[in-house]
Amino acid sequence: MSNIFALDLGTTKFCLAAYQGGRKLDVCVLPAGGVHRGMLSDFSAAKWVLLELIDAAEKKFNTRICSVAVGITGNHLHYYRAFAQTKITTPRISTTTLKSLQETARASARRDKREILHSIPLRYRIDRREWLRNPLGFSGDNLEAEFFTIDSDRYYLEDVLNLCNDTGLEVKKFAAESIASASVTLSDSEKEMGVVLVDIGGGTADGIIFINGVPHHSFSLAVAGSLATQDLSYGLNISQQDAELVKQHFGLVTSDLKKNLDLFDLNQQKLQVSWRNVYPVLAPRIDEFAQLLHGELLPFQRLLRGGIALTGGGSQLLDLAPYLKASLQINTWKIVPRIDLDVGNSFNLKYATALGLLNLCIDAEHPRPQDQPPGYLRSFFGWIRELSQP
Repeated sequence: MSNIFALDLGTTKFCLAAYQGGRKLDVCVLPAGGVHRGMLSDFSAAKWVLLELIDAAEKKFNTRICSVAVGITGNHLHYYRAFAQTKITTPRISTTTLKSLQETARASARRDKREILHSIPLRYRIDRREWLRNPLGFSGDNLEAEFFTIDSDRYYLEDVLNLCNDTGLEVKKFAAESIASASVTLSDSEKEMGVVLVDIGGGTADGIIFINGVPHHSFSLAVAGSLATQDLSYGLNISQQDAELVKQHFGLVTSDLKKNLDLFDLNQQKLQVSWRNVYPVLAPRIDEFAQLLHGELLPFQRLLRGGIALTGGGSQLLDLAPYLKASLQINTWKIVPRIDLDVGNSFNLKYATALGLLNLCIDAEHPRPQDQPPGYLRSFFGWIRELSQP
């Protein structure tokens, strides 16, 4: 297998993940620039950080990086259902039939100035019989299907594409970050039970809900780790750097087990910080996050037997999972990203998106057997190549 690279342009960090010929799985990270709430906000600043990241990654991985898969998030993403139907022209339904039906669904769902990132089959029906998960091998006259569709603002994708092209990178694939993170965290059994994955980054928290093994809803919340850090900076009158240190040290702990921190405030006055200073500042922001999350889960709450799985750098906040469990009255836990390869190992939660993007590309290079439906995570855009031409 050739080298594969994935790029996560986060609010607080830029991350390049690499899978080198089946021999090595690794990441390279630098502090972010030019991104706000998961979206580009300063093209020049983002470009310089990305150039620096590419240089550092090429030295670390000891190889040249020419192409990447890129994660997409933000409130410009839209999630909806699309339907399509087709005549069955073969004695039995084949993968060719399903691919044709998926293309029909994508064509019918396509909207002006929007680009479809994913078209995921939810269920199929033959001649108005009962709905099926996998129609391969069946016979009939008509086949219809329902798809979970994610599309993006086309111009924003062009902005990301231009950013990468300006730094010498070709974009091979775009993917919604929630889909990417889910691919390296949730098991099939958890998806069958009904589960929501929430990837908490610095600027956004991206969530996706699986019921009966397939996605039913996805969302992006504009409350995440950087806002909590900002609250502590304002509330305690300390620098952003010290606020991040305080957040990571205390989290939502409500006991004296955590040692107090001795700092200087912005007026250069000595300040001793304990959990009693931190909890009253952090808890209201987490309560806001819980309320927003509750609003997304409410229509599905009785179906989420698997509960809430947390990943991403923001999920590392101490006692966050038990706090949300008590607030939302639903089982909540942290989940570590993992790619099950010959080099399979687990990584820090903050790398879930980058590793997930990598995993989608690896999946695309290993086609499913002919008796399985086509992978729904293999969306490549011909217009990317067109826009990349000089």
